Amino acid sequence: MQKDDLILFFQAPANLPYLLKQYEDNVGKKNIYIYVMNVENDYKFIKSLNLKVKEITFISYEWLVPRYRRTWLKQRKRVREVYRQHFKWIKNASIYFYSAVSDWMTFYFVKKLSESGNNEVVYADHYDMLEKRMEKRPLNQAEKLERLMYWFVTGIWMDFNFKQAMYSLPFYCECIFYIIFLLTKQNIVGISVLSCACGIAGYVLSRCGLYLPLWMDSALTAMPFFLMGYVLRKYSNLLYGEKSLLDLFYGLLCLLFLLGVYWFDECQNTGVIAYGDNEFDISALCLYLGGFSGTIFVLIVSKWLNHVWGFSYVGRYSIVVLLTHLLYLFVIRNVLYQLNVPQDDVYVNFMVFVVIMLMEIPTIWFCIRYLPYCFAQKDLWK
Repeated sequence: MQKDDLILFFQAPANLPYLLKQYEDNVGKKNIYIYVMNVENDYKFIKSLNLKVKEITFISYEWLVPRYRRTWLKQRKRVREVYRQHFKWIKNASIYFYSAVSDWMTFYFVKKLSESGNNEVVYADHYDMLEKRMEKRPLNQAEKLERLMYWFVTGIWMDFNFKQAMYSLPFYCECIFYIIFLLTKQNIVGISVLSCACGIAGYVLSRCGLYLPLWMDSALTAMPFFLMGYVLRKYSNLLYGEKSLLDLFYGLLCLLFLLGVYWFDECQNTGVIAYGDNEFDISALCLYLGGFSGTIFVLIVSKWLNHVWGFSYVGRYSIVVLLTHLLYLFVIRNVLYQLNVPQDDVYVNFMVFVVIMLMEIPTIWFCIRYLPYCFAQKDLWK
């Protein structure tokens, strides 16, 4: 295997949006291998998508339960055989898995892979809530027996000491910008110089193939965009002034400029833009000027849609949409799969989007009315 290989473990239906996001970010750039664990319907579904991957492999296993000790020896032998068959040859790969509580077999595979072959294993937790198991408290008897069982079968203690994927890049951006804000004593010239310097540093790191821990390189690259937001809010009335046809004219110019910049750059580069990995195969001019013009265009369009009830209502409570849309997407995708509806069709995807947005309207009403503390609409304490 080469360094451009990506291994994805598909362990449960809830993994699907995150797995597909990894696929979309890396298709055409890396050799992608997907291992579907135990759920045959998940395997049939992922195969039906006709993804451009090297291989999709299904691995079944018996669910380990402490009281059924007869399965311990059987699975102890089988898990090693499966590893030798499918994973022993993997080296220098990026490996993502999503659950480590009950999926003991995947845990064994990724633990072994993390210890050999110079692999990078990332635990992209999004629903395990493992902090409850990682608390420094005595284990109860059931947990002790469960961990003992897993240790006997795999020979590995489940200590969860993997690098965890961070989906909090905006937090680091905010921290860096706040530090700049304090260092310059709110002087706009100082803020501009340091923010642009951070952006250049992040871009240079990307072009040199150098990476900083905790996604700090991506945060540096994003600093000029934070600067842009700060300047627009404090020194212009673009967001809050009265609507005018002149704004639409400026927006149209920004859109044309954006298309022109990307068309010009695409003739020389591949056009890869991956903020999360800080990987850009585009010029700095395209990255920032194109990004600025696109942002201004979106802001102007949003300003004109501000008083359109559906758009303004959903936009005002976008936190509800963010936290609930994947649930609706999962349900709708499964229904379409059962009906054998092609899911790569642009019209189908558009209709899915429309249906989810319509479902979000009553969802927003319910969440804001009955769960305001859960969705940051009321302070837990003052």
